[in-house]
Amino acid sequence: MKRSIARPNLLRYLPLIRVSQGACCQVACCLLTGLTVSAGGAIAAVAQDLAPRVPMQLAQNNLTPEQQALEELLKEGKQQVEAGNLRQALSIYERAAQIDRGNSRIFASIGYLQAQQGNYRAAVTAYEQAIALDEKNADFVYALGFSHANLGNQPAAIRAYRQATILNPRHLNAYLSLGLLLSNNQDFEAAKQAYMQALRIDSRNTSARMGIGFILLEQDRPDDAINVLQRATQFDNKSSRIPLGIGIAHLMKGDRPQALRFFEQAARLDPRNAKLQVQIGKVFEEAGDVEQAIAVYQRAILLDSQVGEAHQAIADAYVQVRDYSSAIAAYREAVRLDPQNADSWFGLGKVQRTQGRNRDAEDSLKKAKRLYQEQGKGDRAAEVEEILRLLK
Repeated sequence: MKRSIARPNLLRYLPLIRVSQGACCQVACCLLTGLTVSAGGAIAAVAQDLAPRVPMQLAQNNLTPEQQALEELLKEGKQQVEAGNLRQALSIYERAAQIDRGNSRIFASIGYLQAQQGNYRAAVTAYEQAIALDEKNADFVYALGFSHANLGNQPAAIRAYRQATILNPRHLNAYLSLGLLLSNNQDFEAAKQAYMQALRIDSRNTSARMGIGFILLEQDRPDDAINVLQRATQFDNKSSRIPLGIGIAHLMKGDRPQALRFFEQAARLDPRNAKLQVQIGKVFEEAGDVEQAIAVYQRAILLDSQVGEAHQAIADAYVQVRDYSSAIAAYREAVRLDPQNADSWFGLGKVQRTQGRNRDAEDSLKKAKRLYQEQGKGDRAAEVEEILRLLK
């Protein structure tokens, strides 16, 4: 009987979407985070090509003072973008927007610069202004979806990506991003259609093939997934995610030697990636091989001791084998590296309570409860509160 493999917390190749849901092979779909298309490729051109909207027949000396000021600002803003001075560029484009409120490209550039600095709410506002001025620009709509996705507003992001594909039926990045979000929402058939459309645009696109392969894993079709992922290797033999997905498929089939072979191949392709090792460890852990998982987590920590996720993962595994002293040490390192990680504080508090260290447990659990409340996770906060009551 095949053991269910639950999906762990997301590997943060690109912090676009973070979900944690359980199902047989959902490890696979979360790895698609690494395939997410960055806003930069489709949108950066907007900031690189801002010319003032002045009729070409007007000579330079016929420009009004306002037009001359706008032209100088746009030139300076472009130079600052090219030099990587994003804050200065943003300030310049904001000044330009005050002069020309009807230039959609200025607002799109403001959105791009805000997104590049992680200010996604401001980016949404800017892109909405750009779209109001140029509602048929698919790149602006795609960028709006990207910003919504980074805010965790998946329904709005899906709507934007779909609209981008309507405006431009050959918008490859929109189809790839749409497939990712639909997969994370477990709308697998719609996601598969998005990836198939991406392949019609670019038959060699490995991101789309991997997306379909991971969906097949989600649907408990490991043989079909292997076929699709093996085909992807014809176009990309350097991505660690392809052998990782094939390894998961073999583990689902109960073929541990083959799974190990492909996991090792993934590790060879990306030998310094500690987070990749964490994901491999979680696959083993969810398959019931906790000792193997611990060994892989230890390898991840040796690669990069600053990855808090690795310390939390190995702490969780130590709890399973009742090595509570090691678990406490690992949880402490996890919260030192990431003090805002409520799960690590919760795990630490539970182990401290198991060890009879009630005062320490109470402190850790209170921190976990506060963080869960701040993050809007009321159910988790209530779970912590129940344990706190038992300590009194």
